[in-house]
Amino acid sequence: TGYCTSGQTSGEQCNQTVQSTGAIVCTQTGCKWPVIEYTGGPSQPGDSGGSMYIPGATGQVFARGSVIAGNGTTSFAEPWSRMSSAMGVSIAL
Repeated sequence: TGYCTSGQTSGEQCNQTVQSTGAIVCTQTGCKWPVIEYTGGPSQPGDSGGSMYIPGATGQVFARGSVIAGNGTTSFAEPWSRMSSAMGVSIAL
């Protein structure tokens, strides 16, 4: 619990609860696995690409993923670890 997302349509939504880090989600563009499955405030059309993070100490946040889909109850995010590995990037402090 305590995860936040930030999307173009929904804005910032906190107190999201991760249900699984090994979920599968299928959309019209195909299926993705493993992805983060979470609940607590559904993502809306236009939120895709928004960040998923967990707040840390004052002024800190820790990247966990990027919003990719939702069905009105459950939402899904691509894990940051997969994105950073695939792109060869890291977060500079």
